[in-house]
Amino acid sequence: MCHYCAYLAHVKSSTSSSQNSYSLNYYQQRQARSYNLTVPFCLVSLTLFFVLLNITLVLSQSSQVQQQRDQSSNKILEGNSRDVFGVNTNLDEDQTQAKYRQYLTTTMKNNNNNANGSLHQPKTKRLTFEKRLIRDLLDNYPTIYARPIRNVSETLIISFGLTLTQLFDLGSTGQKMQTNTWKTLKWQDMNLVWDPDRYGGLKTVCLPADSIWTPDVVLDNYADERLKDWREISAVIQHTGDILYVPATMQFSVCFLD
Repeated sequence: MCHYCAYLAHVKSSTSSSQNSYSLNYYQQRQARSYNLTVPFCLVSLTLFFVLLNITLVLSQSSQVQQQRDQSSNKILEGNSRDVFGVNTNLDEDQTQAKYRQYLTTTMKNNNNNANGSLHQPKTKRLTFEKRLIRDLLDNYPTIYARPIRNVSETLIISFGLTLTQLFDLGSTGQKMQTNTWKTLKWQDMNLVWDPDRYGGLKTVCLPADSIWTPDVVLDNYADERLKDWREISAVIQHTGDILYVPATMQFSVCFLD
């Protein structure tokens, strides 16, 4: 073999060995790449499988619980069910038909009574003349803060009297005098007038003083810390509108002693 032939053989052998090594490396890299993709895919598949399995179990359990609740509610409804006549639904058919016939008979009788105008109206509690009069007077009373006059320029005449009934104390707690008195006030209220014939001949009625207008009469030398010196008492009202109001008062007044 010549030198040139030996060179060609050497080149051919080196080329074939390089090609074989390249093919081996490519195959190993491809295997490694496919392995790297296969492992995550398997993990994801297993995760999805277990998630779906858990969801299926939860749904099946909830459906079973719902079925049990429905069954229990149906049993309760069946046990407590009532027909339109107020009897149990498990009554015999004959008894149910008898109740139905009785119901129809009662309904027809009521309809006949309605048609004939003989249906009994529900009984209402009848008011006495005095109660009806008090209700009408208070319902129609305009206000307790304005004088009972038709025009603001009019004068309302008030009669006032004072009766001393008892002297409790004089000067023991300073320059004060404690007394028990009766105030007598008379005036006329045009809003409290009625016809006695409409109320069984009733001509006099008593009303709470705080529900009508009353004169604002106070003691000038008042020495008590309380804002109100009289006790609650009703006013006597005549059918003409004349009012008599006599409140009892216990009051402290300033009294300078020598």
